[in-house]
Amino acid sequence: MNRNREDWMIVAAGLAKRRSDANRERNIREWEAEWRAEQDRREQRIAKEGEALTRTRRGRRTLRRISAEIERAISKGEHRITVNVRRSEERAIALQRYLESLGYHVGRFGNPRITVLTVYWSGE
Repeated sequence: MNRNREDWMIVAAGLAKRRSDANRERNIREWEAEWRAEQDRREQRIAKEGEALTRTRRGRRTLRRISAEIERAISKGEHRITVNVRRSEERAIALQRYLESLGYHVGRFGNPRITVLTVYWSGE
């Protein structure tokens, strides 16, 4: 009788472990799905900000200001400038991608209030 009870305890422990493993795997799959969904939403916000950079008056003014800063720095013989982005991180990423598409190297550092982009170029 005692041996049978020990066998039952072993079986019950194995079932509990399998159930626990299944729950853990389900939770991981749910977390991954949530993370992917958040990344998709973030990419959509970045794309929207990128579009706003070229379509809105404010965005075009920002691009003109940065271009003028780059031109002044180049004329002085400098090889980098810093740009402070006080709006969202998505806007900073969109601006970074835009500048990279123009051939500049861009470093990004951010905190919750401001994102600093450092724009580099090679000397000619």
